[in-house]
Amino acid sequence: MVFRWELRSHPEYRRLYSKLQSELTASKSIEIFCVHEAGHWIFFKQAGYTEFDFRGPTMVYNPLKERGNERFGYFQEAVRIPEASRIRNYDDSVLDGLARGSASGEVFEEVRLHHPPRPHDGSSDFNSFDEHCRRALRNDFDIRYDAKGRWRRTRLKVKAYLEDGTNGEEVQDAIVKIRYECFRLR
Repeated sequence: MVFRWELRSHPEYRRLYSKLQSELTASKSIEIFCVHEAGHWIFFKQAGYTEFDFRGPTMVYNPLKERGNERFGYFQEAVRIPEASRIRNYDDSVLDGLARGSASGEVFEEVRLHHPPRPHDGSSDFNSFDEHCRRALRNDFDIRYDAKGRWRRTRLKVKAYLEDGTNGEEVQDAIVKIRYECFRLR
């Protein structure tokens, strides 16, 4: 998104842009971001998704937010799956695949970088997954809503994958891919 001058001069835009720059130059920040997104990419691929949209550092603006300061935001990088927005029929396998893809970034940080676990209520990854669970429930009342339970079970499966020891090369290749696709770094 290209921001008009009046938006770029907004104090909240300037504050968040400065914060984004600061996060990107912090020690090991690129490594942390790449490890996190590599987890998403690996597990969304395993869930059968084939379309990936790799995004680097981005400022965002949502004119529909009520308060001006909430309209601005940013992210360091992202691996998005356009196919997820087109899901019409949810079942347990679809939700489990979304859970693994969504939860894996944080688990990769915990296991590979020894970061403390994040509570799910402070996780934008969980919020995205939870939205899919709610959409599934609206589409099919027979589906049991259990986003938190599915999230917990999934985290254990992702940890087991990382602790297996035979997946190191796949993980490292994914990190290299993310470094290039999101940051154009080799």
